[in-house]
Amino acid sequence: MVDLFDSRWYWTQYDAISQLVLDPEYAPPAPDEPILEVIIDRAELDPKHVSEVYSPFVKLYMDDEMVGESSASEGYHVDMHRPVWNERILVVPRDCYRAHFELCSRFGNCLDSVKRGQCALNLASLWRCAAVRPIPMDLPLMRGATQVGVLKLRFQKWDGQPLIK
Repeated sequence: MVDLFDSRWYWTQYDAISQLVLDPEYAPPAPDEPILEVIIDRAELDPKHVSEVYSPFVKLYMDDEMVGESSASEGYHVDMHRPVWNERILVVPRDCYRAHFELCSRFGNCLDSVKRGQCALNLASLWRCAAVRPIPMDLPLMRGATQVGVLKLRFQKWDGQPLIK
């Protein structure tokens, strides 16, 4: 007979149901699950194809879902065609096959952003290599069929250190 006043019974039922309905994609990472650190370093833009870039930032998508974005580059006042971020984003590359980066900019206090260029890469083999050693990459930023610049990134296994702003 079931004892409805025993809290252990309710916790057992809760655990069983949560195992059945929890989407593995949204499960919290296990303590031993690898975490990929993406360092958005800087961009070099071609002045012929990108005229003015104000408050540039980078959006990171994994399998078409936005997982992070950098802050606006502070160094764009010095040279707007060479913005610098040097920011770290942590991602769990669980079953992801593609990373997609977009270089965007904003005008003034406007919340809408303008896409200036984009690039993408396959994550399956990249993660295996980044687990062994850091991998710097220069990815071509494309707008349509035209290369408008280069996005400089680094991928590595997260060292467990906190992300300091």
